[in-house]
Amino acid sequence: MSPHRSDLRTGVPAWQMQKGRLAMGNVTRSLVTEAKTGATMSSGEPILSREDRDGVPTLVLLGDFDLATVEDLRAALRSLGTAGSAAPQLDLSGVTFLDSSGLGVLLDFQRETAAANGAVVVLAPSAPCRRLLEITGVDALFDIRD
Repeated sequence: MSPHRSDLRTGVPAWQMQKGRLAMGNVTRSLVTEAKTGATMSSGEPILSREDRDGVPTLVLLGDFDLATVEDLRAALRSLGTAGSAAPQLDLSGVTFLDSSGLGVLLDFQRETAAANGAVVVLAPSAPCRRLLEITGVDALFDIRD
């Protein structure tokens, strides 16, 4: 299955990252339900999924992102790419926690994208993400869209 396609039954992208491992195929039904409803995940385990939204590469983040999960985030951002005709998008609406290590990974991605003459679009950051971006003053480095 192409990494740009979704399973027609669930609408979940074929490419999924969960519990630190790259997996092809569908996630379990409970994770699908949480992703679609926006319910808070009880375990705090992050979910990273790559989608194409109108031809624009988009990484959807759900859950907690901290020192224990930044390498998964870094790998997912690398797969998204920094160069291309469309600015990569990060959907942060489902992020429940983001610490300084997670912010550092996002900033590294922003710098790499800017070096390739691109910009990073942040879609609908959750309240904790928006607060962190604003307090640290890095919100000006991203194209934030609600």
